[in-house]
Amino acid sequence: MPTDHEQTPRKLVYLRDHAPRPRARTLRTERKPQPSAHPDLANEAAWLGRLLLAAAGSIAIYWVLILSGAIHPEGEAALNWTASRLLAHVYVAGASAFAARQLLRGGARASLVIAFAASGLIVVSLDGLAHLVINADLSRISLAARSDILMRTAMLAIGVWASSYALRVDRRIAAS
Repeated sequence: MPTDHEQTPRKLVYLRDHAPRPRARTLRTERKPQPSAHPDLANEAAWLGRLLLAAAGSIAIYWVLILSGAIHPEGEAALNWTASRLLAHVYVAGASAFAARQLLRGGARASLVIAFAASGLIVVSLDGLAHLVINADLSRISLAARSDILMRTAMLAIGVWASSYALRVDRRIAAS
């Protein structure tokens, strides 16, 4: 008479049962943005960073169009496209892009970089606005000059906002 052991079906053995078990996966640390010391300024930092990045991009696109010949400055404006103006705009675009990167990543020393970008934006925009207002006949101004005034006014507004933000962050860090 067969025993109970013989009546049970035999277990099938698969190769996966004999393979070494894979090691447990290491837990990945989640990359979360560092919590800001001042959470009320976090949204403002994000928007300011985006605007600084947009300002840097618009300056870069503008000079690519000028240097490629797609845009031809007219009249007295043609005399103003010198290497010094190009270098000033390169500085402003670089400082704005670097400040935007620091803001969007939540850098600890972002206020100093933002202040440099803001000062560059303010100086370059005031220089361009003053030149346009003093040397141009405002009654017969071209569409290109009007759009240039609009762009420089926007740069001035972003520069003032950035300097205000940098001062507020500095003041809160000093109070902490």
